Amino acid sequence: MLTQAELRSGLSQFTQIDGWYQHWVNQFVFSDGIKWLCDQCECRWLLTEIAFFQMRIRSDHQQIEPFQVWHLKRLPNYRVRLQCRGVNNQIPLIEDELRSVKFPLDEVTLWLINGMLLLPNEYSGVGVPLEMMV
Repeated sequence: MLTQAELRSGLSQFTQIDGWYQHWVNQFVFSDGIKWLCDQCECRWLLTEIAFFQMRIRSDHQQIEPFQVWHLKRLPNYRVRLQCRGVNNQIPLIEDELRSVKFPLDEVTLWLINGMLLLPNEYSGVGVPLEMMV
């Protein structure tokens, strides 16, 4: 397994999107950078969590935020905190603590924009208006 420094360096290489992959639950597609993250960190479970939370967000809020910021933070004792916020939301749409999870990075942030999950540094190639970010 790669070190945190090697993982961060690898993630920084993804500055555009060459291909998309369909998640098996059909809630979103994900980028090359997300695929690389999942392959290197062995965290395909993260995609499934985000996919199932889409259904919960739709149920709780009646609609999906078009721009979601997903933040995963590693906690002690093989736990992680997964949080989702809409772009203008102070209160998280979703916050959950997962147990018995190995994740090699201290934290990572992902963006889900109109059904496309990507790394923030991959954003420039997506063509979503920047005003959605504020």
